[in-house]
Parts: sequence; C-alpha cells; structure tokens
Amino acid sequence: MRFARLNQGDVSHITGDIHFAALGTKPERTVVTVLDCGRLHVLSGWKRTLMRLVWFKWPLMRAGAITAISEETKRDLLRWVPDLDESKVHVVPVSVSPAFKPCPREFNLTRPRVLQVGTKENKNILRLASALRGLNCELRIIGDLTDAQREHLKSTGVTFTTATGLSETSLVKEYEESDIVAFASTFEGFGMPIVEAQMVGRPVITSSLSSMPEVAGAGAVLVDPLSTDSIRVAFKRIVEDAGLREELVEAGARNAKRFETATICDQYSQIYERLHRA
Repeated sequence: MRFARLNQGDVSHITGDIHFAALGTKPERTVVTVLDCGRLHVLSGWKRTLMRLVWFKWPLMRAGAITAISEETKRDLLRWVPDLDESKVHVVPVSVSPAFKPCPREFNLTRPRVLQVGTKENKNILRLASALRGLNCELRIIGDLTDAQREHLKSTGVTFTTATGLSETSLVKEYEESDIVAFASTFEGFGMPIVEAQMVGRPVITSSLSSMPEVAGAGAVLVDPLSTDSIRVAFKRIVEDAGLREELVEAGARNAKRFETATICDQYSQIYERLHRA
C-alpha cells in the first residue's frame, strides 16, 4: 500500500493478487482487475472474512473502476460484495498472446494427442484420466502432478507425459503438436487455454459451467466436468466425427478474435481516459 501511494500515476491499475494496494492509491484514479473469487469459495471462517474484506470489499469499494475478466467473474464478485456499485464493474476479457497462431495439423485418428494445461485441483485431472481409460490416446499434461494424480493416472492405464516450466515458445509448440485440447475444469475465472487452443486451431473440450461456456463460444464441446461419462463421450465424438472437428476449429477461430490484444487494449484505454478526465 505504501509503494502504491508513493508511485501513484495518472491512473494506477492493479492487476495482480494485491487488490489491497488500492487502499494506498487515489480512489478516483485507480483501476483494479479481478481475475476470480476462487479463494473465497475454498476458505471459511475468519480467513474467508479477512480475505473478503481486505482483498475485495474495502479496496474495491473505493476504486474508481473495477474490471472483471468474464461475466461469470463479475456475477461472482457481486455475490460476494453486493455493496459494490455495479456500474463501476466492467467486463474486459484477457488478451491472448499473438504467438498463438493458426497451425493446421492432420488429425491423428490412430492415436490422438490430448493436451491438458494445468494440474491444480480445479483442473479435474482425476476425472479426465478416468474418462480416457481404455481410449487409444496419448495425454500430454503441462504442470506438476501430485502423487495422488500420478497414481490415479497409472491406475487407469492412460499413456501420459508431463512438462513444466515451459517458455511461451515451447507452450505454443505443445498446442501445435496436439490433436485435442482438454479443459474440463470444475471452476475458472476465465480459461485461457480454451482461447489459446482456438487460436492455434484445435478442437476443444471444456466445461458447461463457470466462465468456460462464455469464453469458448461455439468453438468447443461442452461437458459436465463432474461426469466422466460426459467427458468420455465428448472425446469419442471429436475422434469419430471429422465434420464436428472442422466446425469446432472454424467457430473457435471466429471466437478467438474477441481476445486479440488490440481489442482488449482499446477497452482498457476507454476506462483509463474516463478516469483521467474525471
């Protein structure tokens, strides 16, 4: 907070998990971006109360503008902090790096490569592994696995490999070498891998809840992330239906244009100018 106070700009924009820094800036010249309210869902008691007040209510109540990265995040935020002036909360999606570009690839019908980005509990690795049991595919996972996740994967017999600490160039290559991108999370504030996959041109499987349908548009097969059968059926549909794969890739490319850097920059620019004129 002291650093923020000493470094006040024409507009100060707080984008990381330090919402409380807004308590040290000029309210009318401060923008705070909320990525999600996920911690409030898992904490309880005094810890949840403290986070709700210090990370959310107190700093956001005094900010000149608030941005949420999805409509779902905005709705969730207003549920947790109902005193917020809704007119101050603007939905501005996340922009995706231009490094992710269309890269056509012949679909591997014999042994498709499934890419899963992220291994936290909400990424739903255990159900994904169960859904892939018995299917002839290769699962590529980006992120560190827990012992429990690794043991479960082994028990399903699914062929899998992992990678961590990738550069952006290496991550782009992972998408390019995949046939299907899986992202059947149980909760997301946004869901960046959905759009990254669409920009590269890969069919996506994602969840029918939280922010994911909003982010995916028509460019994904939506599943119930709590149902391994639902996830499994989606994989089989994509593998067996070339027409569906083509439709998903085309719809995904159209949808991804919403998240191009220039589009997002323009939205933020309008917010900055409005605060600067105030």
